[in-house]
Amino acid sequence: MSKVDKIIEKFKKTPAGHSYEDCEKVLLAIGYKLRKSKGSHCQFSKMDSYITIANHRPVSKDAIKDVLKAWEKENEKE
Repeated sequence: MSKVDKIIEKFKKTPAGHSYEDCEKVLLAIGYKLRKSKGSHCQFSKMDSYITIANHRPVSKDAIKDVLKAWEKENEKE
């Protein structure tokens, strides 16, 4: 099991209390790129899909859910 898979399992168990760095690792692993950063908000993009994550501790539950949706969408294709 890779490091990203372990992070995804943690996200699924509890979608609260996670770090920005974990979200960033997952998004970069599935092909998102850091598009822009303004203040504490970072926007990741992949083709027509955008996800904004606030660099706070902890990251909001909604942001975690967005990362999980992107992960699941990417793994459907395989």
